[in-house]
Amino acid sequence: MKTIMTAIGLWALAVTAAAAATPVTTAAPAQGRAVSRSGLFGLGVELGEQNGGTAKLWLSDDQAVSGGLGITSNGDLGVHAEYSWTAWRLLPQPPKGELGIHAAMGLRLRDDEFGLRPTAGLDYWLPGHPVELFIDAGPVFRLSPDEGVDTTAMLGVRFYLAQEKSK
Repeated sequence: MKTIMTAIGLWALAVTAAAAATPVTTAAPAQGRAVSRSGLFGLGVELGEQNGGTAKLWLSDDQAVSGGLGITSNGDLGVHAEYSWTAWRLLPQPPKGELGIHAAMGLRLRDDEFGLRPTAGLDYWLPGHPVELFIDAGPVFRLSPDEGVDTTAMLGVRFYLAQEKSK
């Protein structure tokens, strides 16, 4: 357990160092957005139902695949993966940065269980930096070994490995 927690801590440190060394792109705005997200890949840390690493790949400006790997409070290894849709103009926007609301459908795997994980949450992009803060929550419908419903909640940060967009 101590080895796993050390590995997660080292990974979080490496992600933070990579984000600090990554230049901010000056991609052209897409559909009125401050930054085009399509193709961006981010790594970060999430805390909550499980604590560990997270990754996200934007397939378009409003759709992405994401997932996480970590340790639960009872010591189980946990993995989750989702396909998400984000609405960037549904909520009032802050003076700086961008605020979106997302819905996602995915799976959760534990040492001894499998379940469906629909979630909803908020995403906030820091102005001028490839950094996303997020929070999401929802039910988990356990399908094996026993049926039932749990809840899930996570908050975290992802640092995007910015790439220049072709014009």
